[in-house]
Amino acid sequence: MSKKNKYFLIVTLLLFIALVVLKHLAPQAPNWTMSFSGQKKSPYGCSVIRNLLNPLFPDQEIMVNQAGFSVTLSNDITGKNLIVIAGHFSAGKPDISALLAFVSNGNNLFLSAFSFPAELVDTLNCKTNTNPFDTAWFVKQPENLHLAYDSPVYDSGYTFPRRMPEHYFTATDTSTAIILGNDRSKRTNFIRMQFGNGNIYLHCQPMAFTNYHVLYGNYQYACAALSVLPVKPVIWDQFYKPDRFINTSPVRYILNEPPLRSAYYVALATLFLYMIFGLRRKQRAIPVIVPPENTSLQFIRSVGQLYYK
Repeated sequence: MSKKNKYFLIVTLLLFIALVVLKHLAPQAPNWTMSFSGQKKSPYGCSVIRNLLNPLFPDQEIMVNQAGFSVTLSNDITGKNLIVIAGHFSAGKPDISALLAFVSNGNNLFLSAFSFPAELVDTLNCKTNTNPFDTAWFVKQPENLHLAYDSPVYDSGYTFPRRMPEHYFTATDTSTAIILGNDRSKRTNFIRMQFGNGNIYLHCQPMAFTNYHVLYGNYQYACAALSVLPVKPVIWDQFYKPDRFINTSPVRYILNEPPLRSAYYVALATLFLYMIFGLRRKQRAIPVIVPPENTSLQFIRSVGQLYYK
């Protein structure tokens, strides 16, 4: 390795180390990803409401679901509350069948999500609407949600400092559905339906249960919404989340740490540039060959001068 290449590698290594140190010491920006995970402390995680389950359901066992409902919900489970908070609840037909059988067996389901599977809404005869041009993220106005069963103290609704996306029910089976809440425009976003020997509570605004809105918004709303469930053992769902897919990459630890991830990408880009410039053909410079000069005229002049003398 030439001396020039050694200097290049040393400088690259020093820059790599400096980037890792700066990223580690720099203040971390909040992660605004909607994870709805009970293990995430990010603004849109649900670790706060997960920890509030113990006081909301005192002396009751809190269990965590880590797999699909078709695997975990057996027919012998009774007298339980299942809480599912997700972005867009997506479950296959086997999971939906197991979920409905679980409720019919005498259990309660509290499901809060922006959208629900077609198999579920068709069975319950209800429809939801999502505004494709929702501008709630850009409106700096407070949000107001209402519950139909709360005390007169909250007749004006529960106020949140930040506007939430618009998701609501457009049609429900009035013979079986009971309206429990609505949004700022008086559109239904919370219903209760009896199914078999159990009850299903469908809620269209999962943002109200995230850490940001519980800590800096209105925690009374989340507690009041969950209070519709009886005081029984609780199953907290941790499977139907947007980030439930596990990264099996050998460098998953580096990719999961923002400073290491940035340094890793910089190292790859530097190596790529080094390979591009290093692919040039390296050889000694080709010398300039001067063409032979025609000296015939000089030879004739020299010979002529010789004979002349």
